[in-house]
Amino acid sequence: MRNLFISILILCFLFQAKAQDPVFSMFYLNKIALNPAYTGINRDLQFSVLNRLQWTGLPGKMNTTNASLDVACPKSRLGFGLMFMNDVAGDAFLTKNQANFSLAAHIPGRYPRNSALKFLRGRKYIFSAALQYGIAQKRVDWNNLVFTDQLDEILGIVRPSNAPIGAAEVTNLVHDLGAGLLFRSEISRRSSYISIGVAGYHLNSPVESFYGTEVTVPMRFSGHLFVNFRISGKFSNKIPIYLTLGGKYDHQQTLQTMQTGGTFTFGKNFLLGLWYRNQTFNIPNINTDAAVINMVYSTKFMSFGYSYDLTVSQLGVSQSQGTHEFGVSFRFDQIYLCKKQSKLSRADRRCFLVDHKFFQGNDVVNYLP
Repeated sequence: MRNLFISILILCFLFQAKAQDPVFSMFYLNKIALNPAYTGINRDLQFSVLNRLQWTGLPGKMNTTNASLDVACPKSRLGFGLMFMNDVAGDAFLTKNQANFSLAAHIPGRYPRNSALKFLRGRKYIFSAALQYGIAQKRVDWNNLVFTDQLDEILGIVRPSNAPIGAAEVTNLVHDLGAGLLFRSEISRRSSYISIGVAGYHLNSPVESFYGTEVTVPMRFSGHLFVNFRISGKFSNKIPIYLTLGGKYDHQQTLQTMQTGGTFTFGKNFLLGLWYRNQTFNIPNINTDAAVINMVYSTKFMSFGYSYDLTVSQLGVSQSQGTHEFGVSFRFDQIYLCKKQSKLSRADRRCFLVDHKFFQGNDVVNYLP
């Protein structure tokens, strides 16, 4: 029964992969993938790469790579970002490449001194909105598959298959539109803050032409809520330490994913995250639950991250061997657009919720959502 369940799950995942977007557990190392409204949110030039290897114990590759580059122009309160994604499912049976450009506007402000909520009086907030445009294409390469009539018990693969298939097939270029909204607000004088965001993808319902058929890419909607508590004291040597609690939710056609938990920063270099993720395929009602542990070690200019999803559903860790994510990020301090115009301007400071001076005391604060 376990083998039958695994076989059904693999088939369902491959069929779902034709329409569903991959999601990352270590999303805060590449926040543009979480919500395009994060584009340029930390001002300085930042380049990040994430690689996700899903269910490494099962046959067939499920490998996703995401790379992003973003920077801000504080004077005009704009952020600019580029993102590239490569997704492979089933030994290159199905490959998707997509490039996105995102433009975000960040509008800072302060609550009035006579606000009804005393803890918000004089606190800063930022409202961000972003548009995303992408070009995508999928490819099937049958040459990477081996059929039974190609096998010989002595010589191995000896002849081409007689199966009526083509060598390769690609879809048309798909024009893809997305958008995101983000609101971040201080909730204490100690720079604790809350982050609320929503995003939508494939809003133009792009159509893929594949093997003579046309398939509409289903819309995906995402939402997240995080509360970042700044903790300080004698034990922290005046280094701002943050405890983050919250979660994110993704819904796309028959797939729903919920990830809840939090992170804690240790000193100025280390971040540890503990999460629980529930992923549900409504058809045929299969859950792939996982306990997630991830960590980031950061220096002034470079950060390394690793995440492991421990499968706790019926699929089992002994069969799936879990999911691995690896990430690296480079942050180039004090390199941003419109620098001359922003010099000595309040816009350079007001555009960013967490004061930039804290970055020198905590290298991982850049990755908080």
